Amino acid sequence: LRQRVGGPPPRNGVGEIEWRRREKEEHEWVTNSLGFSLRLNKIEYYKEVGTMHYILGQGRKDNIPSIHKAIETFIREQELWLKLAGDEKGAVIDAAIASHGRPMLVVEVGLYVGYSSTRMASQLRAWGGK
Repeated sequence: LRQRVGGPPPRNGVGEIEWRRREKEEHEWVTNSLGFSLRLNKIEYYKEVGTMHYILGQGRKDNIPSIHKAIETFIREQELWLKLAGDEKGAVIDAAIASHGRPMLVVEVGLYVGYSSTRMASQLRAWGGK
């Protein structure tokens, strides 16, 4: 993107992404009025970094289904919750797009790790949509 807009090169290169599962004791927790424990702080965006780490290790470049599978596998294996439309919710997105025939354009409002936007884009790509 920097090249396309004529921007300067980045000041430093992208380093290797490291991730490890954080132990419960490493987070700050409170108990709400219903007795549920809630995590207060995000330590180094560990879920998001972990997702990227897993995608880079398990997903195949330019293969959106393998990237989606890596995300879904990561959150299942690590027993983490990510705000995304995966699994059954993803099937609802697929059905919603299919119910409109072959739309040529879909607009995603909001983005977390790119799961739903890439899922929609991969469907539209099949018939030349954007």
